[in-house]
Amino acid sequence: MPRAVRSALRIWLALVAFVAAGCGPVTYTMRVSDAVEAVEAAEQAGALELAPYEYHTARTYLDRARDLASEAEYGLAVRYADTAKDAARKATDVARVRAQRRSEVRR
Repeated sequence: MPRAVRSALRIWLALVAFVAAGCGPVTYTMRVSDAVEAVEAAEQAGALELAPYEYHTARTYLDRARDLASEAEYGLAVRYADTAKDAARKATDVARVRAQRRSEVRR
């Protein structure tokens, strides 16, 4: 292989490695931000009272995602953040349904 091709290949591989190394924290930051927003929406929907199991599940997964990110385990942290977001959305849905049922019973 010619020297110029080898040099270009090394530069390209170094660039790919550099970019790939930075993707974990960026992806984690975006996903945990989505999870935080979902948990906050659940709180506003009254999930702490109306859907405590789902709400605490979401908080637990979010806390674990943050712990994993602090250990630079970004792949796992992203998965936990996604699970937290899903649990928070379920908590929001359950809280809204239960709030609606309560209001119907009071009529």
